[in-house]
Amino acid sequence: MSCPSQLRLDEWMLDRRSAEIATHLPTCARCTERVAVLSAEREAFTLRARPAAFVDAVFARKQKRTWRWPWLALALATCALIFMLRPRAIETGDGYKAGPPDALLYVKHESTVAAYAPTKRCVAGDVVQVVVLSAKPIYVAVVDVEAGGKTSVLYNADTPTKAGRASLPRSFELDDWRGGETFVVLFSDEPIADPTASEARGDGKRYPIQR
Repeated sequence: MSCPSQLRLDEWMLDRRSAEIATHLPTCARCTERVAVLSAEREAFTLRARPAAFVDAVFARKQKRTWRWPWLALALATCALIFMLRPRAIETGDGYKAGPPDALLYVKHESTVAAYAPTKRCVAGDVVQVVVLSAKPIYVAVVDVEAGGKTSVLYNADTPTKAGRASLPRSFELDDWRGGETFVVLFSDEPIADPTASEARGDGKRYPIQR
């Protein structure tokens, strides 16, 4: 077989169900090296997964908030529609070479790291890591949107991430809040002056967090 794409290797490392890739690796030094790099990234994420100081104000909330199921259902339906209609980045070989920037989320639950799934529930203590995929250096911001509409900036880069595949330098630990919220990842060719305004315009990629 030809060398698998970076995305296929990522998926294989999560479930190891592809016999074709498992057979290919011992015969390909390049792919073996790529797997070693991915393994090192996952190990580094596991070791550094911790509460991020810059999100303390977001996740240390004490007030009680009201859960709104209709809002969550509408948000999930809207996100699914946006996902189907938006143009997708094109992956070739080791990275994304064309199309708009994209992001992958990984969730660490106890000792297990898995790809984000919008239908999978998260619990207090879970840690979210954002991985950016872009054909060129890009500025990134992450905004948290609560069910009631309140927004908080979790991350706003003052320097662009590198082209290709890049993990954000900080991760996000979830507290015991049981209400609905959405992570919004924003991309820009220039520094993002006001991430909350960009989010309000509907910019960025949205990830509903189920509790």
